[in-house]
Amino acid sequence: MTQRSKRSTRAGPSGLSNDARTGARRGTRAGNAAVETALLAPVILFLLAGIVDYGGAVRERMALTSAVRSGLQYALDTGAGPAAVELAVQGALMEEAESTTVAATRFCECPDGDDADCRDRCEDSVPPYDIMQIDARRDYTPLMPWPGIDSPMTLEASARVRIQ
Repeated sequence: MTQRSKRSTRAGPSGLSNDARTGARRGTRAGNAAVETALLAPVILFLLAGIVDYGGAVRERMALTSAVRSGLQYALDTGAGPAAVELAVQGALMEEAESTTVAATRFCECPDGDDADCRDRCEDSVPPYDIMQIDARRDYTPLMPWPGIDSPMTLEASARVRIQ
């Protein structure tokens, strides 16, 4: 008989063999792990879903902002009007373009921020600035409804640049 088998057959103070006591403890540990997993898994999955939803909204907002900036760059490079700039923004959005509202406006303002007619001069005979502004808006629907957050939530991006 080997050393191991001799030890496992001896009874301890409780009258149980070492194998019986160790096996009972293993079952208790496995049961504890199963209970802990059952309690923590929904919480972890809920947090993971929130991270994925938040990440999706941030990605959509970044894509919207990038498309607006691309439209402004197009306006600077070509001097295009609002209709062409709106098409450039829609083109930069690719597959999300259908669900996005884009508004490009071109206007003039004086250096002090007051609105001005583009044909007139501002105070001190300064010509007004030619400004292009683009506003874009789209709805983002999260994967699951979250308390306190509207579904769908509206993502917005806006930017403006001085053309001349």
